[in-house]
Amino acid sequence: MVVDVEVVASPVTDQGERAILVLLRDITERKQAEEALRASEEKYRLVVENAHDAIFIAQDGCIKFPNRRLAVLSGYSLEELTQIPFLESVHPEDRDLVAAMHHGRIRGEEVPTTYSFRVMSKSGETSWVELSSVLISWEGKAASLNFLRDITVQRKLESQLRQAQKMEAIGTLAGGIAHDFNNILSAIMGYAELLTLFHIEKDNPARPNLEEVLIATHRAKDLVQQILAFSRQTEQEKRPVLLAPIIKEALKFLRASLPTTIEIRHFMPSPIDSVWADPTQMHQVIMNLCTNAAHAMKERGGLLEIRLERMELGLQARERFHDLAPGPYVRLAVTDTGLGMSREIMERIFDPYFTTKKLGEGTGLGLAVVHGIIKNHGGLIGVDSELGKGTTFEVLLPRLKGEEPTSAEKTEKRLPVGTECILFVDDEQSIVDIGRGILERLGYEVVGETNPSVALETFEAHPQRFHLVVTDLTMPHMTGLQLAEKLILMRADIPIILCTGLGDQSAKKEAKAIGIKKFVHKPISVYKLADTVREILNERLQEFPRSTWPTS
Repeated sequence: MVVDVEVVASPVTDQGERAILVLLRDITERKQAEEALRASEEKYRLVVENAHDAIFIAQDGCIKFPNRRLAVLSGYSLEELTQIPFLESVHPEDRDLVAAMHHGRIRGEEVPTTYSFRVMSKSGETSWVELSSVLISWEGKAASLNFLRDITVQRKLESQLRQAQKMEAIGTLAGGIAHDFNNILSAIMGYAELLTLFHIEKDNPARPNLEEVLIATHRAKDLVQQILAFSRQTEQEKRPVLLAPIIKEALKFLRASLPTTIEIRHFMPSPIDSVWADPTQMHQVIMNLCTNAAHAMKERGGLLEIRLERMELGLQARERFHDLAPGPYVRLAVTDTGLGMSREIMERIFDPYFTTKKLGEGTGLGLAVVHGIIKNHGGLIGVDSELGKGTTFEVLLPRLKGEEPTSAEKTEKRLPVGTECILFVDDEQSIVDIGRGILERLGYEVVGETNPSVALETFEAHPQRFHLVVTDLTMPHMTGLQLAEKLILMRADIPIILCTGLGDQSAKKEAKAIGIKKFVHKPISVYKLADTVREILNERLQEFPRSTWPTS
């Protein structure tokens, strides 16, 4: 049997002779206790060092017993952590909170055991952490045992969720506003077109004023399309587009909202070839880039410059524009003389929800959306900036050759006419009056109703009287889709045109599924209404000879 002993030896004199007195003490139990303590400490140290959370003791304003995870989170070495004040790594704006919580706990007060705040690493990077803390006694004095968890990713996800919910709510609101606004525009556009086409001669002094009203309504119509695009209630409609008119329109809008301390210049040599794009999204890109540029100069003023030009991308340029194939491009550059950006900010400028603006001044989505739009159009966007000198955003889009951009409807073309009977349904009396006025001018017989239930009764009384039904989608008590389904049950061959102030794609699919012939967006111009009505009636004429049509 082996035992641990403690030996104590001391010299002695025994009867005049020198000797050594040796005492042996059995310390087996003490050694076993010490070994058990070392093993226990080693286990606890192993647990602490490998914990996912940062663990440390805070006492007298200092950090004691920090684990490696705290060193990773803070960027300081374990030795440095024990030499810096506990609050030094806490974000300056959160230090008062953390100090109050810590000192209250040391005094034995009732304080939350878990709370969140921001910390700053040795390199200056800010992170969100969640601290769980309990009061302990360490080396005979009060202290706090702390477990620190990095929740930066969680906070970002929560922020993104809140932002997404906010955007969804705004989108719903925007869709509702767009619907009501389109009804108002329908009345303005309809009456102005009626006057221009049928009542006011070309040499009448009032004619130019009415034409300006129509130009304004078309501009407002485009604005509503942007609102619907923002709320994701419209599909992309790409076509050959000239960017110069879109830029001029955006600048006209911006000029009215920007302070006079910001000068605007644009350089757009004519002609510039078109690009294959969604015009509403191009307007959104230009507005975002110019608004950001203006924001960078809002305090000191400066120069906002927009430049549009052709660019040939050769093989040598691929080092700079490595994601683009060589070929012809249109280059858009938006430059400001504002504060500029650091290299670190430029690297993150297109990240979703990243923003340098103050709370309430921006969502951090604008440039991320712009980046997505340009990429979806086969283009590229880049940024170049220098602190104190300004910023340039550069956009490259593939240039089209031989494609003519779509032009606005020409007011000189001849309106198609007819003599058929049409049931026109809309819950807005002004729209019914306009629709009836236009169609009767073109020779049609029109029955107008503002109540879909009454319209259904009218149709049911004489189902063979009508050659076509034009109905609104969104109406109280009965939607246009519900009305159409009931009409088709009464007469399967009745052609129906569905009109809407929204961009509801699901309604469009449902309309097609139940047999509705055409889906038209408000506000509807005289030409659009006349062409659509005649197109549907002609299609029916081809299917069924006129001799088989219902008669009034």
